[in-house]
Amino acid sequence: MNPRMAAQAARASSRAVQALSSKDREEALLRMARALRDQSKRILTANSADVEAAQEAVSRGSMTQAMADRLLLTEKKLGTLAAGIEAIAEMEEPIGAVLSERELADGLVLRQETVPLGVVLIIFE
Repeated sequence: MNPRMAAQAARASSRAVQALSSKDREEALLRMARALRDQSKRILTANSADVEAAQEAVSRGSMTQAMADRLLLTEKKLGTLAAGIEAIAEMEEPIGAVLSERELADGLVLRQETVPLGVVLIIFE
């Protein structure tokens, strides 16, 4: 999947997530965190294969050692990631919170409220 296709799929998924209730979004995040912990051995095994392939790329000169080093996952990093996801799940509902509101004229109300950011694609090289 190329970056454009990944971004398009992420955008479609983000809209589906936005349509969920707060409780359903919270539960999805908690399930993600649980899956990271429950599948950590499998994730780390797959990561070790990726790290090995990256080291081969380093030896061929097609990847820098710094880039290869960034691939390494540890049990601690996975735990930190899961804890971060749980912290997001425990946050107050961010969508639709009214930040300010004032009446500009009779019946004309200006309101500032939070909305989903959407999808941001970042490619690190």
